[in-house]
Amino acid sequence: MVNIKSIIGIVIVIVVAVVLFPLVQDTIGPMAYDNYSGDGESATTNGSTQTLLQQVPLFYVLGVVLAVIGFALVSIKDAT
Repeated sequence: MVNIKSIIGIVIVIVVAVVLFPLVQDTIGPMAYDNYSGDGESATTNGSTQTLLQQVPLFYVLGVVLAVIGFALVSIKDAT
């Protein structure tokens, strides 16, 4: 039988990830799509840098999904 603590842990990880996702998007968005530097000066992000910055939210979601799947698989394995 699957441990209730494991299920609660998975739910907490998902909730924290969902809450932090807008922060990730708001932080990366101006850098990926605008001329941005943290001190108010304009700087250009173009080419491969801009492409990588646009993919940060995707990799965030993939990392969270893979972490939850791994955590679930380990919990199920330990339960059997």
